[in-house]
Amino acid sequence: MVCYSNMVKIAEKTIKVQEYSGALADFDAGELQGALARCFMDAGMRELASIAGDVAMAVEYTLLNSQRSDGVFGRGEINAAVVRMLEETGFPEVAELFRRSGGESVITLRCDSAEVGDFLRKYLACSSERFGHIVEKVTSDMAKLGISDASLHLLLELARHYERAMASAQPPEKRVVRRRDAAVKQSEIQSLLPADAAEFSTSGVLRFDGISEVFPCIHVCFFINKLAEREGFGANVTELEIAPWLYRVGEAIGAARSMIEKKYSSGETMPLAMSVPDMSDFVVAHLGGERLKFRRSGGDIARAVEAAAGGNFYKIKLS
Repeated sequence: MVCYSNMVKIAEKTIKVQEYSGALADFDAGELQGALARCFMDAGMRELASIAGDVAMAVEYTLLNSQRSDGVFGRGEINAAVVRMLEETGFPEVAELFRRSGGESVITLRCDSAEVGDFLRKYLACSSERFGHIVEKVTSDMAKLGISDASLHLLLELARHYERAMASAQPPEKRVVRRRDAAVKQSEIQSLLPADAAEFSTSGVLRFDGISEVFPCIHVCFFINKLAEREGFGANVTELEIAPWLYRVGEAIGAARSMIEKKYSSGETMPLAMSVPDMSDFVVAHLGGERLKFRRSGGDIARAVEAAAGGNFYKIKLS
């Protein structure tokens, strides 16, 4: 399981979660991943538990790229989004276990137009006029059924029903269709790598993983100790001495990213996450640093690679 505790956030935007008690806490992707992994295992899908990481990354990426200026999201709305993602990607059993383990089914909302509108505004992408009609229909239905407090899931599904119905009754809005293959195997990525990236891959310095259908993201592992072994770095090198090699690695990642995007995303920019699983070992063995304080030097090295690759990495994970 990936450890998120030693994670370098590239984006300056932070995510806060408003708990049911009203208290604010930092969003913890690792905590969400752990809870989802347990649900996969409890559902008898131990071999698919790694998908929990993809779901957690997809949720975090969505939150980081939302238009909400304060970066604060309710615990209930995050859980509702997780449940829906699991259902839409073919894991209803896992979604149900997530609900029962503390997910959105236990959270209810008072069915007045103000509260329902505030909740649905985070999920529906439609005109303000259509949005107002949807809120009116949802709250009217709850009143007819005598439901004063409804689950977030019920409200969201009912709103989406009306959203689809209203959209189909009107001429479709012109939109850009973003087509992307559902999943790409690691071997397919390997076959696309340009010369430098392929060389680093063959020598074990870089590893490009396949692309998940849950969260289409380019993921590369940079094994910096493999680079040190290959190039004969000594015990007391400086960041300046290794800078040319970091630049080459970054350029290779950037070239590979361009090839992958050209093949699988019609030229669009795909999120890119880089893991450096042996960074603490490298800092201790080659920079003379302390293991518990490796993240400062390790972060500088990772950012140098990111800059050489063209920048704008979604996430860098160091351990």
